[in-house]
Amino acid sequence: MCKYIKKKSLTAHSQTNHTNALLN
Repeated sequence: MCKYIKKKSLTAHSQTNHTNALLN
């Protein structure tokens, strides 16, 4: 369960970085 949450938050973080890259 802990691994799943960690992986999920990592994915969300990557998507945020990707969105920022598109905006900049």
